[in-house]
Amino acid sequence: MTPSARAAPATIVTPRLSGRLPRASDIEYARAIGADWQIQKTLFERLWSESECVERLERWTNAWQERGFGFWIFEDAAKAIVGHGGLFPSTQTPSDIELGYIVRTPFWGNGIATEIVQAAVAVAFDDMQLPALVANCMPENAASRRVLEKCGFHFVRETLYDGRYPNVEYRRSAAGESG
Repeated sequence: MTPSARAAPATIVTPRLSGRLPRASDIEYARAIGADWQIQKTLFERLWSESECVERLERWTNAWQERGFGFWIFEDAAKAIVGHGGLFPSTQTPSDIELGYIVRTPFWGNGIATEIVQAAVAVAFDDMQLPALVANCMPENAASRRVLEKCGFHFVRETLYDGRYPNVEYRRSAAGESG
């Protein structure tokens, strides 16, 4: 956690969703998104192996113990997992906190991603008192770019994510500016 940052709440609620900490029983969700080509082609253009699914879920659960923030698993009123989203130290710019999210394909196109991003942004700025956030996506991921722009993020630059994946970087300051 950054020296001035506060811990994030373990649960968050939006108009249609509730976000909670990841747990070991979420492995089926991790497997489902790791095997969904519609999702994975918008990230790193490859499916996740079983060991990557297990490792990611462990990393998500450990983040909360180590840093006091991380990803929330979001469920709808019927308790169906619709996706996850949250905050993590950026691998692109290590001094920054990055916002990330994934929405399961059956829930695409109805504002779920926007709701998740807005909730995470509110926690970052209101609860954790962070000065700014970054977010990254593939240049051709028009839907994700629209979500980020709708949520006050501004395009910063084109880069290579992890040194190899075409990427666009967005930024939002606590004041809602590109700072």
